[in-house]
Amino acid sequence: MMTFSRSALSVAFALTLLSCQAKKPQPSSSLSPVAKLGVDAQALATVNGVPISADDVRRESAVHMQKEEPNPERARGVLESVIRDELAYQEALKLGLDADASYQREARRLDADLHAAKRRLLADVFYRKQSAKNADFSDAELHKYFDEHAAELQREVHVFQILTRDETRINDFKKRIEQGAAFEEVAASMFPNAGLGDRKPWDLGYLGFSQIPEAWRAELQKLGPGQTSGVIRGPNERFWIIKLVDRRERAQTFEQSKSEISSILKSQKLEAFRQQMTQQLRASAHIEYRTPGPNSSAKSPSGAEANARAMPSSGERLE
Repeated sequence: MMTFSRSALSVAFALTLLSCQAKKPQPSSSLSPVAKLGVDAQALATVNGVPISADDVRRESAVHMQKEEPNPERARGVLESVIRDELAYQEALKLGLDADASYQREARRLDADLHAAKRRLLADVFYRKQSAKNADFSDAELHKYFDEHAAELQREVHVFQILTRDETRINDFKKRIEQGAAFEEVAASMFPNAGLGDRKPWDLGYLGFSQIPEAWRAELQKLGPGQTSGVIRGPNERFWIIKLVDRRERAQTFEQSKSEISSILKSQKLEAFRQQMTQQLRASAHIEYRTPGPNSSAKSPSGAEANARAMPSSGERLE
C-alpha cells in the first residue's frame, strides 16, 4: 500500500486541483475559489463562507484514495465529495436534524475522543516543558552514570515485540506461544497486511540501552538468544511479550556515550517530575470518584491513598 505524509498530500491536492483549473484558462473575474488560491492557501474552496481546507480533503482521501497516488481527476472528485457533504450538513442544521438521537450519541463519542487526545497531548507538553528547566547535567554526573552502567551501555540487543493495551489479548498470545506457536506467527497475526521481504513491524532491530523501556530491562537480563519473555506490564496499560534475537557488544567510550547518557538522565528527570507534580496537583485539587449509581460519589483521597491512585507515568513509548 502506498502511503503519503500529511504535508505531501496537502501540497499534492492543491497542485492537482490547481492544475485542473490551469487546463482551461478563465477570466480572473470568473475564477473559482480553488483557482484563486495558491498552493500554500489553507482553503481549497468555501461553501456559503465555510472553508474547505486541504486537511479536509486529505482526511476524505483516506477513504477514497488509499491505494492510489493523487492526480487531478481524483483530487477534484474528493473535493467535490467534501463540498457535497458540507452542503447537506448545512441544510440538516437548518432543519434541526442535529437533534437526532443517533447523531447526538455519535457526536458525543467523537467529542470525547477529541478531548481525550487533546488532554493527553497538552499534558505531555506540560510535563516536558516544565521538566526541561535546569535539565543540563555536569560531566561529573555523566561520568558517574557511565561508570555505573558501562556494561549495559556497551551492549545492544536485537528484539522482537508483541505490544497491546488489551490484557486479555496479551494473555491469549502468551498461551499460544506456550502451546508451541512460533513467536513470529503470533506477532504476524497482529499485522495481516504486513508486506513480504521487508523488516516486519514486530522486528525492532538492534536497540541501545537508552532505547530499551525500563519495564523490559530486568526481563532481558534473564533471556538468552531465541528465548521469549512472559507478559511484561508497562506504564499506560501497555503489555508486551518480547523475544531476544541477539545480543552483541559495541565499543563505546565515555565521549561517545555522553549524548545517550544525557537522554537517559533527562528521561529519568521527566519521570521523577511527573511523579512529584502529580502529587502536588492532586493535593491542591478537588477530585471526586463517581460510581455509576445516582447520587453516588466519593471524595478525593489524600496522602498515600491519593498517590497510589495517581496516573501512571508515560515511560518509554515503544510502539
